[in-house]
Amino acid sequence: MRRITHIATIAAACCAVGLAGCGSGEDDREVVVGQGSELFPAESMRDRKSYADHLAVYRVVGERAVTDASDQERGEGAVGRVVELAVEKVLWSAKGAPELPATIEMKTLGWALHDGKRIPYVTDEGPQMTVGDRFLSPLVQVNFGSGDQWWPLTYGSQMPVANGTAVRAWTGVSRAVAGKTPAAIAEQLRVTQPDPVAARFQGLRPQKRIEAVQLEGSDVPAEGP
Repeated sequence: MRRITHIATIAAACCAVGLAGCGSGEDDREVVVGQGSELFPAESMRDRKSYADHLAVYRVVGERAVTDASDQERGEGAVGRVVELAVEKVLWSAKGAPELPATIEMKTLGWALHDGKRIPYVTDEGPQMTVGDRFLSPLVQVNFGSGDQWWPLTYGSQMPVANGTAVRAWTGVSRAVAGKTPAAIAEQLRVTQPDPVAARFQGLRPQKRIEAVQLEGSDVPAEGP
Protein backbone atom coordinates (compact mmCIF):
# COMPACT_ATOMS: atom_id res chain seq x y z
CA MET A 1 0.00 0.00 0.00
CA ARG A 2 1.41 3.37 -0.96
CA ARG A 3 2.03 5.77 1.88
CA ILE A 4 -0.07 8.90 1.78
CA THR A 5 1.05 12.10 3.45
CA HIS A 6 -1.47 14.49 4.96
CA ILE A 7 -1.97 18.15 4.17
CA ALA A 8 -3.09 20.71 6.70
CA THR A 9 -5.76 22.11 4.38
CA ILE A 10 -7.03 21.46 0.89
CA ALA A 11 -5.57 24.81 -0.15
CA ALA A 12 -2.16 23.81 1.14
CA ALA A 13 -2.15 20.88 -1.24
CA CYS A 14 -1.78 23.23 -4.18
CA CYS A 15 1.90 24.09 -4.30
CA ALA A 16 2.80 26.50 -7.05
CA VAL A 17 4.89 24.91 -9.75
CA GLY A 18 4.80 27.69 -12.30
CA LEU A 19 2.89 30.45 -14.05
CA ALA A 20 1.09 29.66 -17.28
CA GLY A 21 -0.46 31.99 -19.81
CA CYS A 22 -3.87 30.79 -20.99
CA GLY A 23 -5.84 31.90 -24.01
CA SER A 24 -4.95 34.66 -26.41
CA GLY A 25 -5.72 38.30 -27.09
CA GLU A 26 -8.10 39.81 -24.56
CA ASP A 27 -8.51 36.41 -22.88
CA ASP A 28 -4.85 36.19 -21.84
CA ARG A 29 -4.51 35.48 -18.16
CA GLU A 30 -2.04 34.05 -15.73
CA VAL A 31 -2.71 31.11 -13.49
CA VAL A 32 -0.66 29.22 -10.92
CA VAL A 33 -0.67 25.51 -11.60
CA GLY A 34 -0.64 23.38 -8.48
CA GLN A 35 -0.48 19.81 -7.32
CA GLY A 36 -0.39 18.10 -3.95
CA SER A 37 -0.78 15.01 -1.80
CA GLU A 38 -3.80 13.69 0.07
CA LEU A 39 -4.44 12.09 3.43
CA PHE A 40 -6.85 9.37 2.28
CA PRO A 41 -6.98 7.10 -0.77
CA ALA A 42 -10.08 7.38 -2.97
CA GLU A 43 -9.21 5.58 -6.19
CA SER A 44 -11.73 2.79 -5.69
CA MET A 45 -15.21 2.49 -4.26
CA ARG A 46 -13.62 0.27 -1.60
CA ASP A 47 -11.38 3.17 -0.53
CA ARG A 48 -14.42 5.36 -0.09
CA LYS A 49 -16.29 2.74 1.89
CA SER A 50 -13.21 2.26 4.08
CA TYR A 51 -12.66 5.89 5.12
CA ALA A 52 -15.56 8.22 4.27
CA ASP A 53 -18.05 9.37 6.90
CA HIS A 54 -20.78 10.37 4.46
CA LEU A 55 -21.66 10.59 0.78
CA ALA A 56 -23.52 13.83 0.16
CA VAL A 57 -24.67 16.32 -2.44
CA TYR A 58 -23.87 19.94 -1.64
CA ARG A 59 -23.91 23.35 -3.29
CA VAL A 60 -21.36 26.17 -3.08
CA VAL A 61 -23.35 29.12 -1.71
CA GLY A 62 -20.62 31.57 -0.71
CA GLU A 63 -16.91 32.29 -0.57
CA ARG A 64 -14.46 34.55 1.22
CA ALA A 65 -10.80 35.34 0.82
CA VAL A 66 -8.33 34.78 3.66
CA THR A 67 -5.25 36.98 3.37
CA ASP A 68 -2.22 37.21 5.63
CA ALA A 69 -1.76 40.86 6.59
CA SER A 70 1.99 40.83 5.86
CA ASP A 71 1.43 39.21 2.44
CA GLN A 72 -1.23 41.80 1.64
CA GLU A 73 1.10 44.63 2.63
CA ARG A 74 3.97 43.25 0.53
CA GLY A 75 1.72 42.37 -2.39
CA GLU A 76 3.37 38.95 -2.53
CA GLY A 77 2.37 35.57 -1.12
CA ALA A 78 -0.89 33.71 -1.13
CA VAL A 79 -4.58 34.43 -0.62
CA GLY A 80 -6.60 31.55 0.76
CA ARG A 81 -10.24 30.92 -0.07
CA VAL A 82 -12.97 29.43 2.08
CA VAL A 83 -16.21 28.28 0.47
CA GLU A 84 -19.54 27.86 2.26
CA LEU A 85 -21.37 24.68 1.30
CA ALA A 86 -25.07 23.94 1.79
CA VAL A 87 -25.63 20.21 2.22
CA GLU A 88 -28.63 19.28 0.09
CA LYS A 89 -28.83 15.54 0.72
CA VAL A 90 -26.91 12.88 2.64
CA LEU A 91 -27.11 9.67 0.60
CA TRP A 92 -25.03 7.31 2.74
CA SER A 93 -23.40 7.42 6.17
CA ALA A 94 -20.85 5.16 7.83
CA LYS A 95 -21.79 3.53 11.10
CA GLY A 96 -20.89 5.80 13.98
CA ALA A 97 -20.06 8.78 11.74
CA PRO A 98 -20.50 12.25 13.28
CA GLU A 99 -23.56 14.11 12.05
CA LEU A 100 -23.01 16.24 8.96
CA PRO A 101 -24.18 19.85 9.55
CA ALA A 102 -26.57 21.56 7.13
CA THR A 103 -23.82 24.00 6.17
CA ILE A 104 -20.07 23.58 6.28
CA GLU A 105 -17.05 25.67 5.40
CA MET A 106 -14.15 24.23 3.43
CA LYS A 107 -10.74 25.62 2.53
CA THR A 108 -10.09 25.30 -1.18
CA LEU A 109 -8.09 26.71 -4.07
CA GLY A 110 -7.35 30.41 -3.73
CA TRP A 111 -4.91 32.77 -5.38
CA ALA A 112 -1.21 33.54 -5.53
CA LEU A 113 -0.42 37.18 -4.81
CA HIS A 114 2.16 38.74 -7.12
CA ASP A 115 2.80 42.49 -7.46
CA GLY A 116 -0.45 43.02 -5.57
CA LYS A 117 -2.40 41.05 -8.18
CA ARG A 118 -4.38 37.91 -7.42
CA ILE A 119 -3.49 35.04 -9.75
CA PRO A 120 -5.86 32.04 -9.54
CA TYR A 121 -4.54 28.68 -8.48
CA VAL A 122 -5.70 25.96 -10.86
CA THR A 123 -5.23 22.22 -10.72
CA ASP A 124 -5.98 19.25 -12.93
CA GLU A 125 -6.67 17.19 -9.79
CA GLY A 126 -10.08 18.62 -8.91
CA PRO A 127 -12.69 21.36 -9.39
CA GLN A 128 -12.39 25.10 -8.88
CA MET A 129 -15.56 25.23 -6.72
CA THR A 130 -17.31 28.41 -7.79
CA VAL A 131 -20.50 29.76 -6.22
CA GLY A 132 -23.51 27.92 -7.61
CA ASP A 133 -21.65 24.67 -8.35
CA ARG A 134 -23.15 21.42 -7.02
CA PHE A 135 -21.08 18.38 -6.09
CA LEU A 136 -21.44 14.76 -5.04
CA SER A 137 -18.59 13.69 -2.79
CA PRO A 138 -17.52 11.37 0.01
CA LEU A 139 -16.89 13.55 3.06
CA VAL A 140 -14.77 12.92 6.12
CA GLN A 141 -14.34 14.81 9.38
CA VAL A 142 -10.72 15.56 10.27
CA ASN A 143 -8.99 17.42 13.07
CA PHE A 144 -5.39 18.65 13.07
CA GLY A 145 -5.57 20.44 16.40
CA SER A 146 -7.60 23.49 15.40
CA GLY A 147 -11.08 22.01 15.56
CA ASP A 148 -13.11 19.62 13.45
CA GLN A 149 -13.20 20.23 9.72
CA TRP A 150 -15.13 18.56 6.92
CA TRP A 151 -13.18 17.62 3.80
CA PRO A 152 -13.91 15.69 0.65
CA LEU A 153 -12.12 12.35 1.00
CA THR A 154 -9.75 13.71 -1.65
CA TYR A 155 -10.01 16.95 -3.55
CA GLY A 156 -10.54 15.10 -6.82
CA SER A 157 -13.28 12.85 -5.43
CA GLN A 158 -15.76 15.73 -5.75
CA MET A 159 -17.97 15.18 -8.80
CA PRO A 160 -20.00 18.06 -10.26
CA VAL A 161 -23.72 17.30 -10.44
CA ALA A 162 -25.75 18.59 -13.39
CA ASN A 163 -29.15 17.58 -14.77
CA GLY A 164 -29.56 14.95 -12.10
CA THR A 165 -26.33 13.05 -12.80
CA ALA A 166 -22.74 13.16 -11.60
CA VAL A 167 -20.45 14.46 -14.34
CA ARG A 168 -16.75 15.23 -14.82
CA ALA A 169 -14.30 13.02 -12.98
CA TRP A 170 -10.73 13.34 -11.72
CA THR A 171 -10.26 9.85 -10.26
CA GLY A 172 -10.63 6.35 -11.66
CA VAL A 173 -13.67 5.43 -9.61
CA SER A 174 -15.37 8.73 -10.46
CA ARG A 175 -14.79 8.12 -14.17
CA ALA A 176 -16.35 4.68 -13.79
CA VAL A 177 -19.57 6.09 -12.30
CA ALA A 178 -19.78 9.35 -14.28
CA GLY A 179 -23.21 9.72 -15.84
CA LYS A 180 -25.01 7.87 -13.04
CA THR A 181 -27.43 9.49 -10.61
CA PRO A 182 -26.21 10.28 -7.09
CA ALA A 183 -28.69 7.70 -5.76
CA ALA A 184 -27.24 4.97 -8.00
CA ILE A 185 -23.70 5.82 -6.91
CA ALA A 186 -24.79 5.75 -3.26
CA GLU A 187 -26.28 2.29 -3.74
CA GLN A 188 -23.05 1.06 -5.31
CA LEU A 189 -21.15 2.43 -2.30
CA ARG A 190 -23.61 0.82 0.11
CA VAL A 191 -23.06 -2.71 -1.26
CA THR A 192 -19.27 -2.35 -1.58
CA GLN A 193 -17.15 -4.14 1.01
CA PRO A 194 -14.43 -2.07 2.75
CA ASP A 195 -10.75 -2.99 2.75
CA PRO A 196 -10.58 -5.93 5.22
CA VAL A 197 -7.62 -4.34 7.00
CA ALA A 198 -9.42 -1.00 7.38
CA ALA A 199 -12.54 -2.86 8.53
CA ARG A 200 -10.61 -4.24 11.51
CA PHE A 201 -10.04 -0.65 12.64
CA GLN A 202 -13.61 0.53 12.00
CA GLY A 203 -13.89 1.64 15.61
CA LEU A 204 -11.20 4.29 15.02
CA ARG A 205 -11.90 7.65 13.45
CA PRO A 206 -10.73 7.81 9.81
CA GLN A 207 -7.47 9.66 10.56
CA LYS A 208 -6.43 7.04 13.12
CA ARG A 209 -7.77 4.27 10.88
CA ILE A 210 -5.57 5.23 7.91
CA GLU A 211 -2.55 5.46 10.22
CA ALA A 212 -3.27 1.97 11.56
CA VAL A 213 -3.69 0.56 8.04
CA GLN A 214 -0.47 2.19 6.87
CA LEU A 215 1.42 0.70 9.81
CA GLU A 216 -0.03 -2.76 9.29
CA GLY A 217 -0.15 -2.69 5.50
CA SER A 218 -2.58 -4.53 3.27
CA ASP A 219 -1.93 -7.57 1.14
CA VAL A 220 -5.33 -7.24 -0.49
CA PRO A 221 -5.03 -6.07 -4.12
CA ALA A 222 -6.83 -2.84 -4.93
CA GLU A 223 -10.15 -3.52 -6.66
CA GLY A 224 -11.21 -1.94 -9.90
CA PRO A 225 -13.48 1.12 -9.91
